[in-house]
Amino acid sequence: MEKFAERLKQARLNKNLRQKDLADLLHVGQSTIAMWERGKSIPDIKIASELAKILDVSVDFLLGINNKTTPIEDSKLTLKQIPVYGYVAANSEHGEIAYQELIDYIVIPDGMKGDFGLIVKGDSMEPRLKDGDVAVVLKQPILENGEIGVIIINGNEGVVKKYYKSENAITLISLNENHPPIVIPRRNWNDILIVGKVVGKYEKWE
Repeated sequence: MEKFAERLKQARLNKNLRQKDLADLLHVGQSTIAMWERGKSIPDIKIASELAKILDVSVDFLLGINNKTTPIEDSKLTLKQIPVYGYVAANSEHGEIAYQELIDYIVIPDGMKGDFGLIVKGDSMEPRLKDGDVAVVLKQPILENGEIGVIIINGNEGVVKKYYKSENAITLISLNENHPPIVIPRRNWNDILIVGKVVGKYEKWE
């Protein structure tokens, strides 16, 4: 366990990743990474394999079985960084989307679609999206029925909802049944602005 802890930290630093960056990629809390690097616990083989892919090392190296660091060629993973915002709203002067309160940056696999992260507020989209989670959003002006997206209503702060459009109304639905749907009649469709589609999430780190 001690050897794993040392090699994990070494490999992470070699990739210039913070503990939080690695935690984001694995969808675990930052405290979990810290526990591994302190030798307090060790992940199962599935997670160890994911770690090896992210860090460009072999599983055997991480586990201390041998000193060969070179991973299998197809396990290499390139990363990209995207901004995380506190909220989005409409720019009243230009009718464009304003991205507000830059909170942080997260790293995601380069092949993953996603342009920015948005902090989820409240419990309306539980259990899929919890308060404090980061919704990964792909910018696009349309949504298909049943997709979860970020929508601005009447220029206010954008909301994360499941989208349905019929002939006469657009209905925005919360996954938490305690929150009633938002119904926008056809005559008010010009009052809504679709920011993008939610394509993933990163759970709130501890």
